[in-house]
Amino acid sequence: MKLQPVAESKVSIRSRNKLGQYPRFVREGDNLVKIGWSKSQKAEYEHKSPKRVLAVLCDSLTGANGKRIMMDKVLPLKDPVTGSAFPDYQSYVCLAWLRSAGLVIQHGRQGYSLPKGIEFEKSVEALWANLPTR
Repeated sequence: MKLQPVAESKVSIRSRNKLGQYPRFVREGDNLVKIGWSKSQKAEYEHKSPKRVLAVLCDSLTGANGKRIMMDKVLPLKDPVTGSAFPDYQSYVCLAWLRSAGLVIQHGRQGYSLPKGIEFEKSVEALWANLPTR
């Protein structure tokens, strides 16, 4: 008797996400990779962002001097070497990672801020070094 694979039910897909498995972040070389779950495709997806986008985003966030920052005011982020704009999705990949790590606080539609009492740059570097790699 040949066994047929059992199709995943909607309940198992929803519960997988409820377990907090997504989004996940890994490091691949000098890239930050966000692994998410697409409800419509019922499959994982990935977005990648170079570490230099993270550095430029961090500079923008620390430059706000404790005030809330709206992403539409800082986007598109520009490569300081070439002057070309980074794709916005790469900035949002980095922002999602910083939020998931607790290094950026979202205030609904009123923007983002840094938590008080942390050494932001050191915390970012420590978390980057501890990201799982593949």
